[in-house]
Amino acid sequence: MVGYLVLMVLVQSYTWLICRTRRLANGTAVGFVGWLWGVALAVLVAPASTPAVWLLIPYLLWSPLGTLVTWQMQRINRP
Repeated sequence: MVGYLVLMVLVQSYTWLICRTRRLANGTAVGFVGWLWGVALAVLVAPASTPAVWLLIPYLLWSPLGTLVTWQMQRINRP
């Protein structure tokens, strides 16, 4: 359960960190770390519960897309 709590904190801190620091690079980093944490969590949970892994699949598919969009915005919004 602690792994899911850490994943939730990473997901929620994405927007907060971008707004607080006004740097999209921070959001890109947190998004990537969140995705890596989600992959690790899926691998660790897979032997115990297949439904738990299936419930992580939408996040694992969407997170890289959101991180890519943030990275593209970072490239467009250079000062």
